[in-house]
Amino acid sequence: MGVFPNYFQLFLDSAAKNLDVDFYIFNNGSQSIKTSSNVKIISMSLEELNRIASSKLDLPINITPSYGYKLCDLKPAYGVIFEDYLTRYDFWGHCDIDVIWGRITHFLTPEKLANFDVLTFEETHCAGHLTLFRNSGVTIDLFRQTEDYKKVFTDNSRCHNFCECCYRWGKYHPLRELIDSSQTVSIYDIVMDLKGKQQLRLFIKYIMREYPDPFRFVYRDGVFEDCSSYLGLDDNSHGVFKDLNTKEEFMYFHLYHIKDDWRFYISQFDYLPSEFTVSSEGIIPGSPNNMFSIGKWKIQKALHSSAFLIRSLNELGVASFLKKGISKLHRRVTKGESLRLREICRTGSHFPS
Repeated sequence: MGVFPNYFQLFLDSAAKNLDVDFYIFNNGSQSIKTSSNVKIISMSLEELNRIASSKLDLPINITPSYGYKLCDLKPAYGVIFEDYLTRYDFWGHCDIDVIWGRITHFLTPEKLANFDVLTFEETHCAGHLTLFRNSGVTIDLFRQTEDYKKVFTDNSRCHNFCECCYRWGKYHPLRELIDSSQTVSIYDIVMDLKGKQQLRLFIKYIMREYPDPFRFVYRDGVFEDCSSYLGLDDNSHGVFKDLNTKEEFMYFHLYHIKDDWRFYISQFDYLPSEFTVSSEGIIPGSPNNMFSIGKWKIQKALHSSAFLIRSLNELGVASFLKKGISKLHRRVTKGESLRLREICRTGSHFPS
């Protein structure tokens, strides 16, 4: 819903290379989107989404334009809310749009799909950026395994992180313990509980990347390469990500930890460039050896950064701006955290925020 970000075409074009996977994007239709046959754009207003969700869930759902992020809490219910679109599929799932895809079905093979009911790609929680559910049996509506979904879905004051772990990163607690301590049960807690009871088969493995080290990729005609990771094309023109340290291929690259860092610049992309570089500075179109394209990009970034600083100073004032920056640096130093971009990204704490 709303305006798509400037990196959205990277998602679309890399999704287009996975023709055996269908993507559904529900949007109010206010923007023209270049898509392929496997990317379905469904025109739907926020009011219509609220109406459908309220009917399907039998709850008063009222996502507001000012807090669209609340939709994240509804992700585990997409299989019910959008069930009319999913009848011919064996699996449904939810993903984020700040993703560049590799070869999806290289990992989600027929054998794997036959042997698991839920597949997620973090090792400490269900991943909001991609989790898949079998479109039958208990996994269609796992959220109904707890009564907490009712308060989560109707509480518009905050996002509960229900689709992942309710902010309890890397910590699994038995359902009875959560209930007795009046803590909200998350999808991860439900999945782990049913897995323990052997009522659900779970695939949970970290086969994506978010913050490579060193922070540098080169993309050339479908190939991401450097000393950390690599994206190439197989014989069917699917994108291929590989970690050159381990030689392991991975399924997708998630921009979450870097896209909002003020030092990381992403210009507007109308298509997936045939060649670009990703470093701690941003996504740089053109060859890494093309000094003209790099220089042009650096000028664009400088203008963007200057505009950002001026806007921040106008909004906060010099004293508040400096105080905020010093406060963040102090917190990192006192915690013994490295100030390298990779470590800042890992904290999920971007400056300014």
